[in-house]
Amino acid sequence: MPMTIKTTVKDTPDKGSGLFTVEKITKGDIVFRDDPSFDRVFSREEVQSMPNVLREFVKFYASYDKKKQEYYLDADNTKFINHSDNPNITYIEDKGVMVATRDIDSDEELTSDYREYDDPSKEGNFGFEFK
Repeated sequence: MPMTIKTTVKDTPDKGSGLFTVEKITKGDIVFRDDPSFDRVFSREEVQSMPNVLREFVKFYASYDKKKQEYYLDADNTKFINHSDNPNITYIEDKGVMVATRDIDSDEELTSDYREYDDPSKEGNFGFEFK
């Protein structure tokens, strides 16, 4: 999903890295848009046949669609979005976009609920348990 806003990656307490906006965002603004020509989709079989280092990278950073058995690897910094049970952006699957759920201040971390677009039982590891 290419970003449609300016962002930066920063350290976040207890999470490692996170994605922060460098501009104010208004509720309903599109912040990311699906674009298969920009990002990369891998079948489960492709990932399984990769050398271990690449396979682990894809499993860690890509979202996984269990129904399609495909990994979706973002080519930009969207892979640094952290999970939240109270996210400030949400994925609208039928439109292929992520939008702001509320006004977001400049320099605020962008968060999403991974369960909207990623299988929580995927072969990778989120590094935390969902509530």
